[in-house]
Amino acid sequence: MSESPSTGVTRVCGTCQQVYGYKDKHVCPKGGAAEVPSDPLIGATLGGRYLIESFLSSGGMGVVYRAKHSVLDKPLAIKLLREAQDPMMQQRFLLEAKSACHIGHENIVDITDFGVLDDGRPYLVMEFLQGQSLESVIAKGALPPLRSCRIAEQIARGLHAVHEKGIVHRDLKPGNIFILERGRKDFVKILDFGIAKVMAGTRESLSGGANLPNLRATATGTVLGTPEYLSPEQGAGEAFDARVDQYALGCIMYEMLTGQVPFRGTGPMSTLMKHLTEKPVPPRKRRADLNIPESLEKIVLKAMAQQKENRYANMDELANVLQELIDSGTLPPDPAQMRPSSSLQTVPANPSASAPTAHPELSPLTSGDMFAPTLQAAIPSKAEIAKERARVKDAEASKSEPKPHLATERVSPIVLPKRPKLPIVLLGVAGAMVVLLVLVLVLKLGGGGKPAVTVPADLRPASVETPSIGEPPAPKEQKVSFSNQSTGKVTLLCGSKKNCILDVGKSCELLLPEDTKCEASATGFHSQSVEVADEVRKAGKGKAVLIAIQLEADKPAGKAGKVKKTKSKGKKR
Repeated sequence: MSESPSTGVTRVCGTCQQVYGYKDKHVCPKGGAAEVPSDPLIGATLGGRYLIESFLSSGGMGVVYRAKHSVLDKPLAIKLLREAQDPMMQQRFLLEAKSACHIGHENIVDITDFGVLDDGRPYLVMEFLQGQSLESVIAKGALPPLRSCRIAEQIARGLHAVHEKGIVHRDLKPGNIFILERGRKDFVKILDFGIAKVMAGTRESLSGGANLPNLRATATGTVLGTPEYLSPEQGAGEAFDARVDQYALGCIMYEMLTGQVPFRGTGPMSTLMKHLTEKPVPPRKRRADLNIPESLEKIVLKAMAQQKENRYANMDELANVLQELIDSGTLPPDPAQMRPSSSLQTVPANPSASAPTAHPELSPLTSGDMFAPTLQAAIPSKAEIAKERARVKDAEASKSEPKPHLATERVSPIVLPKRPKLPIVLLGVAGAMVVLLVLVLVLKLGGGGKPAVTVPADLRPASVETPSIGEPPAPKEQKVSFSNQSTGKVTLLCGSKKNCILDVGKSCELLLPEDTKCEASATGFHSQSVEVADEVRKAGKGKAVLIAIQLEADKPAGKAGKVKKTKSKGKKR
């Protein structure tokens, strides 16, 4: 491709009609010096045919103006780089513009002219659009499923035409998609091929066989793009193809349905690593409050597959799947389509029956900075990616596995019943009095020469045992068998020392004092207290004591149990 001729920018004196350079100071012979505006391009004519009327928007690298074809009187938009570029960069920029204008699809913005100003700054001339970006539409809230499908289907059709020309967009995002009304609601235009990659064969045919490097070639070890929509293969610095645009469209569909991007970290690189190492939360789980059909969720997640081989074969296949879903009639109707209003907003901020519908006139490039990708950073190394994947895997494992709880956390303290001390004291005193009485009788009877009185065995002093105060006699021990008939593992604690852990359907046997109280517990179940003495009494004397443990499950907090409604039976009249 030969070097493009520079384009002049001129101004015309309204008094003397003299043409002069737009940066030159003009002294009108009829009215003195002409006033120079703060922006000399406004009011100037580019290439003798494009009258620049007003400023629209600007960014770090570019400026967008509203213009008019001076002969055809047709409104246009002109995008101009702020700084001059070297000849090689000018050729790359113009080759991108030439490739984009060869697409010729209704959903791709129409570029009608391009060139380089005499000061070295490249520019594009494109159709002027009335509407708003998809980014501003989503900012008002999640879109209904049917509306999301219709917008996504048009994006897929337009990108399929782009890919057939051997071009990959590489920076598809809601800010690069324009929504307008052109014969129907939500007509889509795809913009900004600022970091597009033109495949080798197409590049040579467009450049006339010149051996030019890839457009906007990425420096070795760096990644270009917008992190929220960047495919894993781009982020890892791997070879990629047109399926990177499909991944970006999947992220856009996710955002339309939920109102949120699938991944967002603490910064650009953090967001990029999430695309490389994590799986997206399914849209139906992310926004369970919205009526997102499962069939549409599957389409979104397939387009967002981490491995490009698991995505759709091409954009045409994705567009056909979306169209089939639209035609199936299974999607809930779009409330906006049912209203007579033609507003592009998802939900009007201040609806008024008398207020007319406003159509804001916006530039196709609302930021004016679409030549500059959001992220231009070093590609993370394989070791960094592997380390982050391991961290995410460990975090997911820790979430899925509940932490073990100690049995004592759910076991209430066991309090043994205290034996009353007063009866024991009285019994001891009564025993001592009996012994003294016997001794007195023996002495009196023995002193009178009368035969000795034989004291019954049960009244002899040796047979009377006075229990120690505060030391009750040891209770009788009993073999007790416990059986776990619950649906979870049960921890059994009897007294302060004896316990056992029972799996589902298992049993254990303990030798316990009859006055023992046992406590059975399990995570997620109500505890059960068991009095051994009660169970011995129920079983009967000499019978084996078998105790079944059957715990009831806790009900989740905040959920009321289902109440079965009973229909009242009335008499038929």
